[in-house]
Amino acid sequence: MPHHRTFLVESRIRNIEAEIERLFDRLLIEEFAAIRLRQPRAWQPPTDVFETADQYVVRVEIAGMREEDFDVTYQNGVLTVRGTRLEPPAPNRTYHHVQIRYGEFFTAVRFEDAIDEDGIEAEYEDGFLTVRLPKKSQ
Repeated sequence: MPHHRTFLVESRIRNIEAEIERLFDRLLIEEFAAIRLRQPRAWQPPTDVFETADQYVVRVEIAGMREEDFDVTYQNGVLTVRGTRLEPPAPNRTYHHVQIRYGEFFTAVRFEDAIDEDGIEAEYEDGFLTVRLPKKSQ
């Protein structure tokens, strides 16, 4: 029985360490975003991150853009995607409901695994920017 209790305590400690690491990474990314943007009104588009056997994939949902409108960088284990979505000109409008965001946007994702930086690819299609980050061969 003492061995089982030790395992439970170690498991709880690992869970706490993992949560602290997630929170620390989140704070680092938010601080990084504040420094990089120097724009307090920047917003974050919806972003999905998933992993396959050989790569990570980051999908950013952001309609109304062109591929060249994005600034995608990978530095020190952090992928950043930023840009500005401009509001289409329309004189004499009166809003009744507003949910679509315009202006400068930013999202950042930290990767712990080694990434093959030369193999990173990004494409924009149907309102989604997809960034593929291949894992480095071991």
